Amino acid sequence: MGCSASVQTTPKDSSSKYGPMQGKLNINKINAAIDDIVKACKGAGTDEQVLINITANCNSYERDAIVDAYMQKYNKSLSDLLKSELSGNLDKLFVGMYTNRKIYWAEQINEAVKGAGTDEKKLIDLVVSLGTEFIDVDRLYNQMYKNCIHETIVSECGNAPYSKLLQQWLTASKSHNETPEKTAEDLFKAADGAGTNEDVFIKIMTTMYPQHYQKVDAEFNKRYQKSLRSVIKAEFSGKSEYAFLAVHDYLMAPPRFIANMLYTAVKGLGTNDDQIIYCTVLHADVFAKHVASAYSHMGLGDLKKDIKGDLSGKYEKAVLAFWKL
Repeated sequence: MGCSASVQTTPKDSSSKYGPMQGKLNINKINAAIDDIVKACKGAGTDEQVLINITANCNSYERDAIVDAYMQKYNKSLSDLLKSELSGNLDKLFVGMYTNRKIYWAEQINEAVKGAGTDEKKLIDLVVSLGTEFIDVDRLYNQMYKNCIHETIVSECGNAPYSKLLQQWLTASKSHNETPEKTAEDLFKAADGAGTNEDVFIKIMTTMYPQHYQKVDAEFNKRYQKSLRSVIKAEFSGKSEYAFLAVHDYLMAPPRFIANMLYTAVKGLGTNDDQIIYCTVLHADVFAKHVASAYSHMGLGDLKKDIKGDLSGKYEKAVLAFWKL
């Protein structure tokens, strides 16, 4: 399937009930934010806390408006100002927050695949969460990098199970019409015995609407006295385990998928700051009110405590503020 072919459908987006809607912009708020940003960046030191407060108080649409209005007023790029005033992870976080969200999405997909090696987990994070925004992001990606996301996955990831899952996630039509009972049985049989029939998992997970998949999950749990998620975790490994769990969590409830992404970023000996930053830029606006409870419900711990334990300084304060923690 080349870039000239259109996808059959996009993954059913179950995130529409979360987060801010675009609404009407408050021009006074936009102009006041610009004035405060300029004041915070004047003089010998930068008032980073003011920048954090302004940014946390605006959604992505308002931040886009701030970027445009700043350019009109000063004939300069706001990202250039931020880069000159901030450094390290705080710089990357703020530049991301003041980049158009769909352009940033396309840029991050390119970051995941450019160079000698592909960051497969980052690519999985970015692709699984596209939802109904896939068409716009894919169009921008094609304009910016002269390729489409589907073909990029094919060329970078080959025929590995997780690659086939991502490809079908983007292109498969929502045509699955078996009953929850029959589908649960099919999944159990696909995981039973010496080998896993990954094609059955791929077909079911990419052709079902979330509300149907949730019924299958409940039926599987009731019938076999174990969770479907635990079976996926046991049957797959490495990148494929990560991808199949990501799709499962997204279908069950997008905040679970986001919560696990943040957990992956902070667990273990090192912190994946890149994952924290792109997760925050792309998803904090939409899921901030829901992620902490999902994190706890999944048994991952206390999100605020985990972030505070891994991050420090104004970078920590910014991440906590953007997630409303």
